[in-house]
Amino acid sequence: WKSMTDRTDFELSVAARFIKATYVDDLTLAFNEVQQAKEAVKICSDIVAIGGFKFRKWISNSSEILEAIPETERAPHTVVIEHSRGQELERYVSDPTLQLGYRYHAASDSFVMDRFGQIASSRDTQTKRGVASCLASVYDPLKLLGPFILVAKRVIKECHKYKLDWR
Repeated sequence: WKSMTDRTDFELSVAARFIKATYVDDLTLAFNEVQQAKEAVKICSDIVAIGGFKFRKWISNSSEILEAIPETERAPHTVVIEHSRGQELERYVSDPTLQLGYRYHAASDSFVMDRFGQIASSRDTQTKRGVASCLASVYDPLKLLGPFILVAKRVIKECHKYKLDWR
């Protein structure tokens, strides 16, 4: 990465996405093509290597991409044996992992906020203070929980409307 003029348009676009998609120590990129994702892994690894860093805990919903990443650099994963036409096929599936406060399930390519129930049950949600505390402890940088948070905010608003005490 010494000269930007020697880079392809794809490399430059991945580098730009790398900058925008990095949040603290998490990098989240998505690609439609497996080959593009494999190239992006190499490009991103090269970028951080300039600073003497190394990515670890790579996850993917594609077994083909995971197989292209050294095992020491992958997040914990499960080997799934599938039977197809009388043959056994091994497939790697990344185990669920926390990313940006959400649990990401690579196998189903979905985000799950399963910690919200834990947050709510660990607090006294019978008081205005408890609801406000629960609401403040939800980490939602992608704003995926907006509709659910809105309900809690309405509860707080109703508490204020009826001039209820914080306790």
